[in-house]
Amino acid sequence: MKKMKQSPKNCIVCGAGGTPQTWNGIDILNCRSCGLAWRASFDIPVDYYAKLNAGRPEPGEGKIVSRLRNAEDRLASTMRFLPKDGVCDIGCGDGSFLSALKEEGYRNCFGIEPSYYNCEIASKNQLEVIKGDVSSLGQEAQKRKIRAITLFHVIEHLSGPMGVLQNIKNVLRPGGVLVIETPDSNASIQKVTDHKNALIYHEHLFYWNEKALRMILKKLGFRILAIQHRSFDWKNAPIRASLARLGFFNKSFVNFGSQEGKTSEKIGPINNGKKLRNNPFRKLMRSMLAYLVHSLGRDDYIFVVAERT
Repeated sequence: MKKMKQSPKNCIVCGAGGTPQTWNGIDILNCRSCGLAWRASFDIPVDYYAKLNAGRPEPGEGKIVSRLRNAEDRLASTMRFLPKDGVCDIGCGDGSFLSALKEEGYRNCFGIEPSYYNCEIASKNQLEVIKGDVSSLGQEAQKRKIRAITLFHVIEHLSGPMGVLQNIKNVLRPGGVLVIETPDSNASIQKVTDHKNALIYHEHLFYWNEKALRMILKKLGFRILAIQHRSFDWKNAPIRASLARLGFFNKSFVNFGSQEGKTSEKIGPINNGKKLRNNPFRKLMRSMLAYLVHSLGRDDYIFVVAERT
């Protein structure tokens, strides 16, 4: 079984050494300078993502709706920066963000996705998704103009993120846009759980924070346009998830599932819609807490928009 390349000894961003730590039962090296953290061992098979979710049934209606809401919120956060055509979503999953782009009239947009399972779902939804990984980017750039690239929950899975970002820079022309979303290792949920939660699991090889992302993007020739925080479908965050992000911690928030795209949902499962409709006070409380978390910047993910200089 072929594995990914070996875990680095020193930080890939600043070159400093890493302090050995254990996060959620996983051996981690945490940079003493910029705070980037990474797994002490990269033991993921090379073909892991191609086979991911094989044989599973397609997601149910509730999950599809929440993913689309999440994609619409992502687009709302980046719309003023994105060109109206030529967007490539790398690691596009089932194509939720591509669907949001299509709904808003964006043209010539496509995705690149390693999972056969997700490619089939996207194809059924009449979305253009290429089966492959980031190495397919150069070939596609020869066929079409790529004006913007999005990496939603991808960079933490890469064994060689520096090389991937360099490849993206080579594909984008000056003024091209790069959007990255990844779990923030300094997020409030990480602090209150001492890094014992659903966002810390074996598929995540690197754990990023704002300082490390700023440094690596600047080093590669990108200019930061915007940085914000968000969570999965944050406007509909369950009450207990919001309370956890606000620091009201309970052991029940620790150690949820580990599938990408489910993590924030697992921090607090979506409540039954009928219950919420029949309980206006609970619905109001849920909404108020979600907006409080968001306004205080205590969401789970860091969201960066950068421009290729």
